[in-house]
Amino acid sequence: MTILTTLHQILFLTLPASAILIVIRIPVVRLVFGASQFNWEATVLTGATLAFLSVGLAAQAISLLLVRGFYALKDTKTPVIVSIVVVILNIILSVYFISVLKLGVWSIGLAGSIAAIVSAVLLFWTLHFKVGKFDINMVLAPLIKMIMATIIMGAALYIPIKLLDAVIFDTTKTINLLVLTGLSSIFALAVYVIVVRFLKVRELDTYVELIKRLGRFQIKFKSKEILPESV
Repeated sequence: MTILTTLHQILFLTLPASAILIVIRIPVVRLVFGASQFNWEATVLTGATLAFLSVGLAAQAISLLLVRGFYALKDTKTPVIVSIVVVILNIILSVYFISVLKLGVWSIGLAGSIAAIVSAVLLFWTLHFKVGKFDINMVLAPLIKMIMATIIMGAALYIPIKLLDAVIFDTTKTINLLVLTGLSSIFALAVYVIVVRFLKVRELDTYVELIKRLGRFQIKFKSKEILPESV
């Protein structure tokens, strides 16, 4: 399995996860912290911070993969240098957003995501030249398709969240909020799967095959279980 294959498999999972967290940020905050603990203003502010942090989720996952790629090449120096640069960038951006631009606490999440994206880009391009250059078309083609599917999924998730919240569920109750979040997320993931299949994103086939293998393994494992003898 090449590093590009693994990279695309990570993006296949983390991009929709980011979109879901961005769209359902308010329900997530209310479920985790409790509506009674946070007033509405604090909930919205925390939700905004979560949304901006979620933007960098895929980049953080990719960075972890690329760092392991450098370790496999016996290069521990490059990841350390990139890490130092990114930490400094994160601090500078956070101070600038808060102290100079006078933005809210959500800007710390934005700074973290920008730093994570810069980290992923620096690591990728450094590894790109170190191993003899990747085929950029092979990198971008699946990525663009997954981004398109993620955007469509995000839009599809926003509609039922607003509709169910306004018409059906009383989200002041935890159980209703949990059901709303669960149903909307399942619907969004179904839309994502449909779109990536339409766009012929091959990572979907990889995960479908993995699920089939797990199913066959479970059946095989159960068939080997020794049933207790009846008395």
